[in-house]
Amino acid sequence: MKWQGLPVVILGTGDVARELIYLIEEINLACRQPVYQVQAVAAENEETAGQWSGAVPVIAEADLAAFAGRFPLLGAAIPIGSPMVIKKIYQKIKTIPNFVYPNFVHPHVNLRNIRLGMGNIIQENVSISIGAELGDFNLLNYGCFLGHDVKIEDFTVIGPQAKVCGRVTVGGESLIGVGATVLQGLTIGRRAVVGAGAVVVCDTAAEEMMLGVPARPKRKG
Repeated sequence: MKWQGLPVVILGTGDVARELIYLIEEINLACRQPVYQVQAVAAENEETAGQWSGAVPVIAEADLAAFAGRFPLLGAAIPIGSPMVIKKIYQKIKTIPNFVYPNFVHPHVNLRNIRLGMGNIIQENVSISIGAELGDFNLLNYGCFLGHDVKIEDFTVIGPQAKVCGRVTVGGESLIGVGATVLQGLTIGRRAVVGAGAVVVCDTAAEEMMLGVPARPKRKG
């Protein structure tokens, strides 16, 4: 039987899911053969199912285990723009035994001397320098930059055109906003948020929100 690509289910019905389908098409075209074949998108409820406008069929999250049982191996992707939601979905599905979690990487992205975990999504025009390390289930949006020896933990989202300079460590479940810059050598704590366009010039505590140029912690209360 001719190889048709690894079957894949996409967890989510939003715009990032549509972008992932386009990325998969780009991967298949670049390889001149099917690498992945999207079987379905999974919706959390009827409301989110109704928001899906793509041609790929929709299934309910509650039916995922039964759906996965139709395949010896089923690739799963979680294209969501919220770190906490990515982690929440993974916690729901991690016990499904025949799920595997590929890294979906645009074919023009250079991954030489890079360490990758599983389940990462890396979009077009992303630049990653030597020695960078990514954990699991991170989303690197269009045109973002990771400098040399950057470490990104798990379930983190890097926005379009964001720049994370050399030797920065970004804690898990963090969000680096559109066009933000994190200067070299800094540490961004777990579950931190760096606002769009912010320029971070000092270490950021866990669960801190940094806004402005230079970025300062958002006042609480």
